[in-house]
Amino acid sequence: MLNQFRTASRHWLFRVFLIALAASFAVWGIGDIFRGRNSTVVAEVGGVEVTPQELDRIYQGEIQRARQIFGPTFDQNMARSMGLLERSVGMAVGDAMIRAETARLGLGVTDDMIARSITEAPAFRGMGGRFDRMVYEQVLARNGYTPATYEASLADDLRRQQLISALATPVPAPEPLVTLEHMFQGEQRRLITVRVPADPAAIEAPSDEVLATYYDANKSAYAIPERRAVSFATLTPEALASEITVDEAALREAYEAHLDRYTTPATRQVLQMTFPDEAAAKAARDRIAAGESFDEVAGALGFDASTINLGDVTREQMLPELADAAFALGEGEVSAPVQSPLGWHVLTARNVVEGKTQSFDEVRRGLEEELKLERAVDKVYEEATRIEDSIAGGATIEQVAQQFGLDLVKIDAIAADGTDGLGHAVARAPETDRFPALAFSTDQGATTPLTEWENGRYFILRVDGITQPEDRPLDEVRERVVADWRAEEARKQASERAAKLVEAVKGGTALAAAAAGFGLDVETPPAIDRRGQIAGAPGAQPQRANLPAPLVRDAFAAKTGDAVAADTGDGSRIVAVVADVIVPKAPEGAEAAALGARLEQAQSQSILTQYEKVLRARHPASINQGLINQMYPAAGS
Repeated sequence: MLNQFRTASRHWLFRVFLIALAASFAVWGIGDIFRGRNSTVVAEVGGVEVTPQELDRIYQGEIQRARQIFGPTFDQNMARSMGLLERSVGMAVGDAMIRAETARLGLGVTDDMIARSITEAPAFRGMGGRFDRMVYEQVLARNGYTPATYEASLADDLRRQQLISALATPVPAPEPLVTLEHMFQGEQRRLITVRVPADPAAIEAPSDEVLATYYDANKSAYAIPERRAVSFATLTPEALASEITVDEAALREAYEAHLDRYTTPATRQVLQMTFPDEAAAKAARDRIAAGESFDEVAGALGFDASTINLGDVTREQMLPELADAAFALGEGEVSAPVQSPLGWHVLTARNVVEGKTQSFDEVRRGLEEELKLERAVDKVYEEATRIEDSIAGGATIEQVAQQFGLDLVKIDAIAADGTDGLGHAVARAPETDRFPALAFSTDQGATTPLTEWENGRYFILRVDGITQPEDRPLDEVRERVVADWRAEEARKQASERAAKLVEAVKGGTALAAAAAGFGLDVETPPAIDRRGQIAGAPGAQPQRANLPAPLVRDAFAAKTGDAVAADTGDGSRIVAVVADVIVPKAPEGAEAAALGARLEQAQSQSILTQYEKVLRARHPASINQGLINQMYPAAGS
């Protein structure tokens, strides 16, 4: 609750800055680790200490934010797996770093400033809406503060506010900079292009001598890579689910608790005519009763067909005053006039679908499998702890598999890319990159720790053997080598032709004439901007031109009449001549203001980034990882 009225904590930039500092620690690391001493502080930053209580407040706050997203079952184990503890440590250290900086700057806080912050806080007001000393002390007590500790903390917040407010003060972008940025970003280029294809099929097959030379130069590309023989076992919720039973009472309780999942609401397409008074609505209803259709009457009265159709709706999507009438109608029936705050309505229903709730017996089997799997997820963590203890006690992978009823699988060969080394998938191997990565980072004969790869699924593996890479004879891979040689020759040919086109344009030949010499046609795509997007009407959805980014970059660095070329990604080349440079008008009014605001925000972010680097260098931090581990032990430790 205190964070709702503590001064500096209210500033959005304060939290953003703390998160940025926390992220920087993740990238750059924290200078020192407490070693060889028993300390009761979590961290020290430039002489400022971070207490366990301060870290816990931040960590619990991050967990509460996560629960608002993921639900009330979000716990500390989930928080640790998502890195919230590390981020909280970084934020606590960042907060201490800001306190160290305020102390270095000598920022002061007067008693009057503290008193004004307290007396103006809504949380400390009594029944009459004015500051109440008794309310103040009660609120502090509920949040674990005394007046002295809270006022000391508030003084720190006020110092932070002085620093953060200075950082948050906007720096208006100068008008020349706004104009320059607009002219730069809004500039367009109109190009004339020609695509120079790389066509391997048009390349004649190489001689045996040429092919052998190419193969020898690229032999490693065709070799069978290093492979490893492994034994592994997996622990998954799906495997444990078959051993779990769910009684009838639990099934029925789950069914009732989630009845909405098994209920399909009634829907219908509702059309309505709305009138200012009952008499007009009744007259329209009488015409329908006399034989005219709803659509005929609506058309005759001037209603637009698109506006009277509400589409397929549920009861909850209707106005409460209209819902009962609309959902009492059968297919094609028309209601009597119904009043709502919007007027008088005549309704009709089409595409009527009645609601249905699946019975318990209909969903019983699926519900039972679901509950089994939920309970198996809980059980798998217990089993994982027991397996880790068994491994720590020296059990082999065979003993672990036998003790815990796991299937032991042997793979004769797996390569670092997860295939068998010949491009084929490896049957039954866990579908995660971590599996081959661990197989190739583990010594022969060694067993890995129990490793989680996703959603409570674990594996353990042992490397049984290592097969070194081996070359494959040319005859065995001839077809592939020929295809690669042809592709490379086609790329070379396309590159050479593109270079000749560029040189021809430099020599004064029109691109169309030079391209015709190779039997190629030019294209004139729409003008593009620096992002490679086709220039369109204001507000139109951006559409990217089919041009490679390097070509766009070089075209915007070129002058009118210059030629540039780039690879298309498939070996072909594209050559472009700058036909026209389109310069935008200087920005005015709202456009200039919006661009100025974006530049102002960018400048503020740049100031924050630079200041963040200065603080890291000025106030080195050390962290007591041992104490943090004691405060928040990992699951199973």
